[in-house]
Amino acid sequence: MSKRIGDAAEARALSFLREQGLTLVASQFHSRFGEIDLIMRDRTSFVAVEVKYRKNADFGYAHEFVSAQKLAKMRTTFEYFAKTHGLNTNTTAIRLDVVAFTGGQVKWLKNVA
Repeated sequence: MSKRIGDAAEARALSFLREQGLTLVASQFHSRFGEIDLIMRDRTSFVAVEVKYRKNADFGYAHEFVSAQKLAKMRTTFEYFAKTHGLNTNTTAIRLDVVAFTGGQVKWLKNVA
């Protein structure tokens, strides 16, 4: 996926999540452990969001392309984010979500790992 298409999908996901009541904390957070597309706040929880886009479902739906390995990297990266931003990972509620766009459809998978 080109950077332009990826950025557009992330902007679309951000808009969608804001409509659902979440607020942006950070975007495109990178560390030596991996990257997280969006970090959001959902009331008392912090949410790491992976954004996926597929033009169509000819070769599968976008959410099917989020691997267990990717989710593990997201968790490690999110724990690093929390520690470097003064959040206690033992008392801070965290969640991993996927927002997937396949064609014109959006699928929001909450708490995937």
